[in-house]
Amino acid sequence: MKKRFFCSTVLTVLLAGVLFLSRPFAVCAAPPLTIETFDEKRYADTYADLKAAFGYDKNQLWNHYQTFGIKEGREAYAINAGTSVQGSKAAATTALTAETFDYTRYAEMYPDLKKAFGYDKNLLWNHYLNFGKQEGRQVFVIGASGAPAVPQNVASSLVPLSELKQMRTFSRYLNDTEFEMVYAVAKPVVEQWVGLSRREQVQAVATYVSNVPYTYSMRVYHFTDPYGLLINGYASCAGHTKTVGFLLAMLGIPYEHINEGKYQHQWARVQVDGIWYCVDGMIGMMMAEPAPKAHPAFVGNLFRAADGTFYMR
Repeated sequence: MKKRFFCSTVLTVLLAGVLFLSRPFAVCAAPPLTIETFDEKRYADTYADLKAAFGYDKNQLWNHYQTFGIKEGREAYAINAGTSVQGSKAAATTALTAETFDYTRYAEMYPDLKKAFGYDKNLLWNHYLNFGKQEGRQVFVIGASGAPAVPQNVASSLVPLSELKQMRTFSRYLNDTEFEMVYAVAKPVVEQWVGLSRREQVQAVATYVSNVPYTYSMRVYHFTDPYGLLINGYASCAGHTKTVGFLLAMLGIPYEHINEGKYQHQWARVQVDGIWYCVDGMIGMMMAEPAPKAHPAFVGNLFRAADGTFYMR
């Protein structure tokens, strides 16, 4: 009797198992990684160099991940997701025209435009065509699921050498031969950034320049200009800044050289999307200015990390 009961029980359990396994499972997929779901705090806390450079600035951390993090194999997480997810650059498939232009989002993104034009589609579109492209402002196409429109603010080719030679800030340091050498070395590097948004280009320039050693010696040849950094492989903060400016100029991006010619820390100042950024080639930093022409991280002769501590590069 007990044996029959045992067999019956086993049969019941097996049948229940079969029925359970035959039911469809709900697959729990990781949420898609977008700027809205991107866990910027976890990304910063995972990588101390990024936290030191950007703090918890979501836009800058997301931009870094999209531009460099994916290629470097860095892990990013979606908010409330237990495992890392792989992001991918979304590309708008709809052409940007006056009809597909998302003027509402353009106004919401830029309060100065909203204040001036409200939600007037024609005025906003005209602004973008006449000024927004040159200023590097971002636009979206209607129904692109959050994907920005294909960048319209970047040149399709580099600024030619002949035009750069007319810029006094470079020509007073370099003769024709040196100028051509610097341009030839920089050209294949900068070409890979053509087509990116202005924000991506500026951050790429800062990161690239920061990977070159620096020197405080005044006896090193060309230590204050792009030749020293790109050809000799070393430069002072002035040389890092001059090189940042040279690469930006090749991309057609206007900038200001802060403290040029002074015995003080130097950096570049660039406007992107209507916001002024401090671009420091010494540490690969692109951060919004706390005040006009003010450096958000440099104090005395030290750099201040996001957690309040100080360090030297």
